[in-house]
Amino acid sequence: MSFYFKKNDFEYINKKVVKDIPMILSKLYRFKNFFLRIKQKNNTLQVQGNIQSKQKNKRIYLSTLKEDGVVTVEMAIAFPLFLFAFLAILFFAQMFMVDQEIHKGMVECARRIAKEEYPEKTPLLAKSYWENYVDTKYLNQSWLKNGIKGVSFLGSYYDKNRGEVILKVTYKMQLTIPGFHGMTYRGSYEIHQKVFRGYRPDLEGEEEQWVYITDNQSVYHSKRSCSYLQLKIHQTTQVEKYLKGNTSYKACEFCMKKGIKPSLLYVTEQGKKYHSTVMCSGLKRTVKRVKKSEVSHLRLCSRCGS
Repeated sequence: MSFYFKKNDFEYINKKVVKDIPMILSKLYRFKNFFLRIKQKNNTLQVQGNIQSKQKNKRIYLSTLKEDGVVTVEMAIAFPLFLFAFLAILFFAQMFMVDQEIHKGMVECARRIAKEEYPEKTPLLAKSYWENYVDTKYLNQSWLKNGIKGVSFLGSYYDKNRGEVILKVTYKMQLTIPGFHGMTYRGSYEIHQKVFRGYRPDLEGEEEQWVYITDNQSVYHSKRSCSYLQLKIHQTTQVEKYLKGNTSYKACEFCMKKGIKPSLLYVTEQGKKYHSTVMCSGLKRTVKRVKKSEVSHLRLCSRCGS
């Protein structure tokens, strides 16, 4: 396909183009200004973006510093508390072990003195005998103040009237770590041991009567099998029944504090009180075997005598 232009056509085009040049230039100028404004706006946005980015980074940095400061303060508070709790657990664990070691030695020491020909020498013999039955190396390395030298048997004696060796021990434990010297514990023990008199022919044929007693009681028992000494503890969930007084049992003065309402109660078949815990002292019986002549001031238990 071919196109042919006449001379008049070219003249028309030239005139038209020449006529429209001012308008074209005007439009080009407008486009130029438009692009310049866009460029300036982009530059402005970029500058603002840089400023905002710097401000944001500054805020992040300050926030990081603030968080680091908070963590530092928390560590400054939490670490000493954690250290104190750890040392307290360690101290009480060693306190228990030292207690057991001292008590074990006292028991063996009392038994040995009870077999001696002259138990009157108890104050002189106690400490030296006791050292033979304990781990002296462990006690000296423990937090026992002054080691075994800090264990005192002052007050130990022989009761001639009752025929008993009485050992009394006092000691002190102290945490030997800088900054924690205030953590101390004072311990004491007292042990009674009957003296072994051996066989006496002149008493042959005489029958020695033994009876049984408990702490803080006004009666003695002729039978170890007495129901009062053989407690059978029962657990019950009928709490309201006991609290409202619908039974013959009364509240224990030791464990049933005013206003307390436990989920379980503990009673005994022959008892008169109900208890909130099985560990209550009212549910325990410390039975001692003694000569009847030593408890002449007590009366016979009604259950044993019936």
